Amino acid sequence: MSAIESRQGDVRVIIVPNDEMQTPHYSVLRVRKGEETSTLSYLLPKLHEEEMALPGDDEPAERKRPEQPALAAFVMPDAPPAPMLEEPAAAPVAAAAPVAAAAPAQPGLLSRFFSALKNIFSWRRRGQTG
Repeated sequence: MSAIESRQGDVRVIIVPNDEMQTPHYSVLRVRKGEETSTLSYLLPKLHEEEMALPGDDEPAERKRPEQPALAAFVMPDAPPAPMLEEPAAAPVAAAAPVAAAAPAQPGLLSRFFSALKNIFSWRRRGQTG
């Protein structure tokens, strides 16, 4: 008890024996300053019997319903979408071909940077040897 009192600071711990007490079954009741009573210690269990009967943290709480997803109102259709005509599908392929041909014309930023560095150092080598 003294270890508990010293760990918690300015706290007094009192163990009140009860005729129904079984070791290791016990209940802890907090009595704050101003809530103390001048009752005899052997009458304390009867005084606090109602407070001890209240459900505590160790008892399971009432189960809540599982959460419903936020997008439960949106339902996917069971039938697949109607097939589209084949002619519009051919047009995007033809439009993508000119874009693909134009892309290799310009090198990327990094490749241009490294090629410029390469040219600078190769120019210095040529200038040193000649």
